[in-house]
Amino acid sequence: MREPKIRRGFGLAALGVATALATGCATIPTESPVVASSPGADDGSSEVRIEVRPPQPGATPTQIVEGFLDAMSSYAPGFPLAEEFLMPDARAGWVRSAIEVYNRTTLDQPEPSAAAFPDATQASVRLAGERAARIDAEGRFTAVAPGSEPLEYVLRLERDPAGEWRIDNPPDFLLISSFDLSRTYSPFSTYFPNPEGTVLVPDQIWLPAGEPQLATLLAQALVDGPTDLIGPAGVGNAFPTDTLVGRTVLSGGTLTVPLSGPAVSDTDGAARRLMVAQLAETLFPLPGIDRVSVTIDGEAIDVPDDSSQLSALAGFADPPVYVLADDDVVRSADPTQRSGLAEVPGVLGRGELASRSLAVSLDRTTAATVDETGTQVLRTPLTEEGQPVRVFQGEDIVGPSFDRYGNLWLVDRRSAGGPSSDIRMVQPDGAVVAVAAPDLVGARVTDLKIAADGVRVAVVTEGAAVLRVGHIVRGAAPAIDLTVNLAVEGTVVDVAWAGERELLVVVAPPGGPPRPYSVSVDGSAVTEGSVTGTTSVAAYPSRPAFALTDVRTVLRQTSVLQWDQVT
Repeated sequence: MREPKIRRGFGLAALGVATALATGCATIPTESPVVASSPGADDGSSEVRIEVRPPQPGATPTQIVEGFLDAMSSYAPGFPLAEEFLMPDARAGWVRSAIEVYNRTTLDQPEPSAAAFPDATQASVRLAGERAARIDAEGRFTAVAPGSEPLEYVLRLERDPAGEWRIDNPPDFLLISSFDLSRTYSPFSTYFPNPEGTVLVPDQIWLPAGEPQLATLLAQALVDGPTDLIGPAGVGNAFPTDTLVGRTVLSGGTLTVPLSGPAVSDTDGAARRLMVAQLAETLFPLPGIDRVSVTIDGEAIDVPDDSSQLSALAGFADPPVYVLADDDVVRSADPTQRSGLAEVPGVLGRGELASRSLAVSLDRTTAATVDETGTQVLRTPLTEEGQPVRVFQGEDIVGPSFDRYGNLWLVDRRSAGGPSSDIRMVQPDGAVVAVAAPDLVGARVTDLKIAADGVRVAVVTEGAAVLRVGHIVRGAAPAIDLTVNLAVEGTVVDVAWAGERELLVVVAPPGGPPRPYSVSVDGSAVTEGSVTGTTSVAAYPSRPAFALTDVRTVLRQTSVLQWDQVT
């Protein structure tokens, strides 16, 4: 058993009087499906397993709590070892729910001697630490700003019939250190169709990487539906809510997913094709899976896998990445090649439009620029003969960003009547639509970028929560709902969608030069780039990104950490 005091993230103070601290959270899928494992069942785990011993005879209350924390940090279906540290009644009623993640690494107080209470029948141990993150009932990860939320819980212990100390009031959540979370849990993407059913939208959740039936959990997550990160955007789901998911079996590269239930039995061919596409896109990243086979009530369904056709980039040619340089010349680069930049045709390539920001449509036929005064938005075809057309005029415009439908999104920052950031959507026919954004009332927006799936959006604001991620609710009265706040130490200079679940963010830390960071959409992973002096970034999902620096050089991203100079 590893020495818990080396990495224990809580202060443990033994108390002579039992104290109750009530907490309450919802349930997350920390339980394994009630199925039997066998050789050949899917197991994509790369988890490093650490041996945790059961309660030792004569263990003190503090040692019992330490062992309980260790057992919660080492995932096993049903957590049978962790239950051994509980009183029988508490064991029967213990419901694993949300995960509270902590990041302190030392004990606050030395362990008291067992001789201090040899005849006591009750004791309490106070856990005091610092919350680093939480994972909610849906498996959604939410980062917590360092030092902003203390975490405290008082565990009450009693003697069991054998006279050993056991915990009587386990929390309604798992307590796991940041290190142990990275060791035992991983983020996975489930996929749901956009409102039109033309694109699969990723929804990131966290699950135990060591779960023998990980594929089954992911399939069940599809049936359960999307989290509130994208669910309110009207994304669909081909799976009826009463669908039952059986134990998945992987054999020869084919994963069989058994489904049953009255509603799923009555689904038509279109729904079944979409179910297969959702399953394939969700499960293919697991190791060893080359094909997904679906059975309904024991009978295999023979439908094609349309997942590749439902990619957010399906139908768009393999595109170049566009860069607006300081000389107002728009240049493009093939992200698959290590070549330099080429000027685009027409007025943009000749530097005839003095501009402060640039957006290019997903089909790479049209560019939108904000002029140097920040008061006009021009839309220009990317052809030699293409001429700019003014599509919007405002006071202080930031953005812009195209969505997959050809709509142009921008923010007009106004000062009259108090600071405001009015979001507008310019449709392909030129009509301007106001977009509601209740989360941005009174905020000063500095950037807005739409994901390639057309559902998710990233917004940068001034203040504490400078980077926010949410979804778009479309319709006659479109709206933006921001559900994730990513606190960043410094000023966000630029942001771009670099992948399905990754943002490329340029941040200027206090007193330091700006540099690029790769940030997961839930804030669970942040990787610092190797260059400084970055002023802007240009990216296309799943392609190498480009960056401009304050000395007018262009850099090409060659890895998460490395950037090489192009010009």
